[in-house]
Amino acid sequence: MKKSDLLVLSCLRKDARMKLTEMSRITRVPVSTCFDRIRALEDEEVVRRHGCLVSFEKLGF
Repeated sequence: MKKSDLLVLSCLRKDARMKLTEMSRITRVPVSTCFDRIRALEDEEVVRRHGCLVSFEKLGF
């Protein structure tokens, strides 16, 4: 796995809804490369879905 893949994955783990421009600025990888790496990781089934974890305690449950 390439270093750029790991950088993109770490950004996705922090915030799955992060804009590509912000991800590019943080990782210092071009936006087009970030987009291509995300699509490749989805095709390889490394990234299965984008989502969020909810704290039900903070919601009152």
